[in-house]
Amino acid sequence: ILEAMEYRLPVVTTRISSCPEVGGDAVYYLDEPNNSESLAVLIEAVLNLEPLEKKELNEKMTNQLKKFEGTSLEIELYNYIHNA
Repeated sequence: ILEAMEYRLPVVTTRISSCPEVGGDAVYYLDEPNNSESLAVLIEAVLNLEPLEKKELNEKMTNQLKKFEGTSLEIELYNYIHNA
């Protein structure tokens, strides 16, 4: 999810596992994961976003990605591993 957002690619995912925590409001969620018709409709909607919607999505992605940049936990883990 994060890698796709880094490349500013729209993400369609489910609310399963940690997807909502990672994607936040910067991704599109499939409400019925086993419904291929719902998936097709959502993908078509994402592919046909208006320019303003794309801009808003890009801003949401930028904000969501910031939550995962150089976190203190990441730094602590790095220091723990390399100083062990």
